[in-house]
Amino acid sequence: MKGGREQARVLNATQSQLSESEVLVNAENIADQMFDITYGTRKATVSAAYRNANDYIPEGASSPITIDMSNMAERLMDLTKDYNGKPLSYMFSGGKEFFTGRGKDAKNAFETAAARGLRNEFGG
Repeated sequence: MKGGREQARVLNATQSQLSESEVLVNAENIADQMFDITYGTRKATVSAAYRNANDYIPEGASSPITIDMSNMAERLMDLTKDYNGKPLSYMFSGGKEFFTGRGKDAKNAFETAAARGLRNEFGG
C-alpha cells in the first residue's frame, strides 16, 4: 500500500506533464494495484478459517470440504418482498443491463464517488 501511495503522489506531482488520458490510465493502474493488494490480504485472512475445516476431511477423500451457502442465501432472499420465491441466480442477473439502461445515472454516481475518494486520499 505504501508503494501505491507513493506512486499516486508522484503521479499527482507530474500530472501537468501528462495528458488527461495518461493521468487517468496511470491512476487506474495504481487503483487496480491497491485493490488487488487489499483484496488479496482480505481473501487470505478469510480463507485461513476455511482451511481449518479441511482438517476434518475423511482420510482418503479426494476433495476439500465445501460449504454451500445457497440455502441460507435463498432463505434470506425470501425475507424480502421483491426477492421472495425467486432463485438465487436472480440476484446475479441483469446487472449489466441495469447499468447500461436505467441504472446509468447510478453507475455515473458510483464512478464519480470513487474518483472523488481517490482525489481526497491522494490529492488532485
